[in-house]
Amino acid sequence: MRPERSRAWAQATPRKRARGLRDLADLRSECTEAQRAVRAVSFSRAQRFIENAHPHGVRSPCRQTFQDRRRPPQLADARVDIEIFHGLAFI
Repeated sequence: MRPERSRAWAQATPRKRARGLRDLADLRSECTEAQRAVRAVSFSRAQRFIENAHPHGVRSPCRQTFQDRRRPPQLADARVDIEIFHGLAFI
């Protein structure tokens, strides 16, 4: 999926879980049908990660990569990453 798509935020308060899920849905909607198909498992796992985050949120630093390891090597970059550099998210 080139160019890389992302959702960046910098805010004084922790990112809410609902906002994170909307960000993920927006990101998914920006993908082509083929990109969504290749990343279906990755998006599902990323969504589950956000939904199941601890009630007090996910603390930085956090980097989670969601891939479907059953994909062929030529699709190795087909993944969804969640990175939290500072603070707290998904409360």
